[in-house]
Amino acid sequence: MIEANLLDYCNRLTDAVGMQAMDRRAIEELGLPGLLLMENAARAVADWLGQRYPNSRRICVCCGSGNNGGDGYAAARLLANRGYSVSVVCLQEPNTPDAQQNFRLWQNFGSTLTFPEPAAAQAMEEADVVLDAIFGVGLQRPVVGLYADWIAAINASPAEVIGVDLPSGILADDSQILGTATRCESTVTFQVPKIGLWQHPGREQAGEIHVVDVCIPPHWPTGEKSTYLLTENFFRQALPKRPITAHKGTFGHLLVLGGQAGMVGAVQLASQAALQVGTGLVTAAVPGVLRDRLLGVPEVMTWSASQTKDVWQVSTLSELRPQLPRYNVLVVGCGIGISEEIPALLEGILLEVRELPVMIDADGLNALDPNWLREREIPAVLTPHPGELSRLIDKPVPEFQQQRVATVRHWAQMWGVVLLLKGALTVIGTPDGQVFINPTGNQGMATAGSGDVLSGMIGGLLAQGLNPLEATLVGCWWHGSAGDWQAKRSGEVGLTAGRLIEGISPVWQQVAS
Repeated sequence: MIEANLLDYCNRLTDAVGMQAMDRRAIEELGLPGLLLMENAARAVADWLGQRYPNSRRICVCCGSGNNGGDGYAAARLLANRGYSVSVVCLQEPNTPDAQQNFRLWQNFGSTLTFPEPAAAQAMEEADVVLDAIFGVGLQRPVVGLYADWIAAINASPAEVIGVDLPSGILADDSQILGTATRCESTVTFQVPKIGLWQHPGREQAGEIHVVDVCIPPHWPTGEKSTYLLTENFFRQALPKRPITAHKGTFGHLLVLGGQAGMVGAVQLASQAALQVGTGLVTAAVPGVLRDRLLGVPEVMTWSASQTKDVWQVSTLSELRPQLPRYNVLVVGCGIGISEEIPALLEGILLEVRELPVMIDADGLNALDPNWLREREIPAVLTPHPGELSRLIDKPVPEFQQQRVATVRHWAQMWGVVLLLKGALTVIGTPDGQVFINPTGNQGMATAGSGDVLSGMIGGLLAQGLNPLEATLVGCWWHGSAGDWQAKRSGEVGLTAGRLIEGISPVWQQVAS
């Protein structure tokens, strides 16, 4: 769990059901007419557009038949009243009462063109700005036929395209493209950002995201499924405290267990990353014959069994068992390999440390049955990439990759773990159903060893006393920000895991000091 006050430093996200519930509550409990909420939304769009494009005079507003179209008709009226040259394009007249009212009001200010008539195409072609108000959060079906043609025409226009609440064609709940979608330079979203704006491909379609107030109380719940976006303020508040009287034992002792022939570097990277986030003591455990490979990292202590093979064996457990009480956190899996003895070794270790937080990554995940963790109530963090999660849940990657938020929420609850699904806009789920999205990071971090660095960072934060969720959230945001710092300094190409580690301390200096 995460302290309630720390959640105040995250940005809340919502889905279609949550946003519709907030609208309905504002109407029923506050007595705000739906028409007033629509007017508030339209005014916020018009105000933002006027500030962003003060010299753009030709505006084309594309209005669908639902309430998103109603927002568009109202915005068109307000913009026309402010002296803009406004054209409105629709495919059919509105079918909701509030949208119908704004359609009637618009007719006092201008005419409406019908797609695909030539005049409508010309209006989109000649506009400086196109407002996309075709589909909003209510869209649940694929966009086909003339609507798909209409979106294609908008995308072909040389105008700047601005999404009203969402780019049309994007699922609000989890960012699927429903057939086709508009490509926006910016999206002006109402009250609370939608989850679909913060997962790919919706994130790419949305452009810059701007949140505007439509006069719904900001403390209202955003729905039954709590979803949050991590922020710099959250990171600053959640960092472990470092008292002036501290000594190395204050900041924990982490054991990083992994490595096999050719993969000792994974353990080195995780160990170095753990030290960089402030861990007091780090011990790296590798198969005995590989111990000398760790001598290049003098700050890291080492442990190894007397075995002569260069892979982990179950027999090692008898030597490892008396060592485990020295540590308060275990990271297991980095470079550990997939030998046939790994599953039994992992199970034996977890039985020994069942009350300690455990971070499991890489091949440790390939040897794991997560249901086993739930049955034994082991406080665990799992950090799979999509391929590893595919094996764990027995589903092909394409089947869940467009539903990352829902997938992570479900399996984190099923397994009773903190589950981090790697990838652009990493998703973290909790046993109680909360989901967090991390906005930091870049494509340069798609490199060997980046995941080992993340494992060490999360493990090191666990060692310093953060709970599994806090350590995962802080570590994930910090990891991505270190990559962003390094990319700004020397570019994304060639951003190795070693250089990623170099970015850890500068981020702390910039944000926390």
